[in-house]
Amino acid sequence: MNRQTKKIIKPNWRKNAEQILNNHPDKTKILNTLFAVLGQIERDDWKGACHATCSVIHVLLSEQGIQSNLVLGEAKKGEAFFNHSWIEISNEVYDVAIAHSLVPQYSTPPTIKGHDIDTTQLTAVEYGVNSGLPDDMPTIMVKQLSLSSYFANFPGHPTLGLWVAALDAAHQLGLKLDVKQLQSKYETTFWTEK
Repeated sequence: MNRQTKKIIKPNWRKNAEQILNNHPDKTKILNTLFAVLGQIERDDWKGACHATCSVIHVLLSEQGIQSNLVLGEAKKGEAFFNHSWIEISNEVYDVAIAHSLVPQYSTPPTIKGHDIDTTQLTAVEYGVNSGLPDDMPTIMVKQLSLSSYFANFPGHPTLGLWVAALDAAHQLGLKLDVKQLQSKYETTFWTEK
């Protein structure tokens, strides 16, 4: 069966992202990683996969020597609050999963260094807000798991879980990853809650 997925990546996004990151010393590695994962989101039609998307990005950046924080909290678009994950590099928000939200009205162009990748202006999405509402079930689960356990328990592959997606993106980046080493390395990594 040949299914068509909606194209979410706009032609100007790469150019705009390069402008936003301008002189960042890791600009090429960061952008190549974000766009490899953004391509996966589009190709595999990952809707509402913010925890998975950010997990893969965090590992790929870390394996390239780029420190990032894996963040779990609430975001707000307009008047709507929603549970969400994103990564932060030097306390700046990076979020490609938001481009393909489970709830279409929450979808917005990716956030790169706190900026909307489509307009290069500061994003209209507020990150790390608190609505006072209880966490949803996926958020409750993520809070209880190490990153390695989250990868292992992710549905989709009977033995490798989410590591399959990380390996696929790593291949696109020319990185060679060893899953057994990664499982051990990320067993003590947890989301930062905001």
